[in-house]
Amino acid sequence: VLDDFEHLVAHGEILVAILEAAPRIELLLSSRQPLNLRAEQQVRIAGLDYPDTSGAPDFSDAELEGFSSVQLFLQAARAAAPGFAVTAENEGDIRRICNLLQGMPLAIEIAGRWIRLANCATIANEIAQSLEMLVSPLVDLPDRHRSMAAVFAHSWGMLTAAEQIMLARLSVFRGPFSLSTALAVLECTVKDVAA
Repeated sequence: VLDDFEHLVAHGEILVAILEAAPRIELLLSSRQPLNLRAEQQVRIAGLDYPDTSGAPDFSDAELEGFSSVQLFLQAARAAAPGFAVTAENEGDIRRICNLLQGMPLAIEIAGRWIRLANCATIANEIAQSLEMLVSPLVDLPDRHRSMAAVFAHSWGMLTAAEQIMLARLSVFRGPFSLSTALAVLECTVKDVAA
């Protein structure tokens, strides 16, 4: 099991050598970039599932706690404030927090830990304004995981200059978009993007 392999993608030949020397071995890697090896099977990991807030359906406590994002939020909140519970007063705000953070585990965990200093409504309102509040006081986290700003800065720094320009241009979209629309905004072809 190899975690955070993206900084070693250029050394994929080591993995090929391992697989050739020990064909029954299985490697499990996490990486933000594909390895582009024939033996590679990619599994894209999305965020945690989270409750929809459009139309604000009422959930029972059990239904609300069935969402993995809510479970993580409650786990973090209870670590910061033992005894924290879902109530009629905070369940809508918990649903809103998880929805605003779109299932991002680190963001949800940091938000949950804010329970010792703020209530759910305050946390939800702050997140709706900016992700700046999502800073962790935990000292045993890597620097790149101490805040959402650090996560974004680390990810941005991993991009090439050309990729940064592409991402900046694609930032005009606020939701799903088609490949043809993206290519028009990027002023390029599929071949250019794949290069």
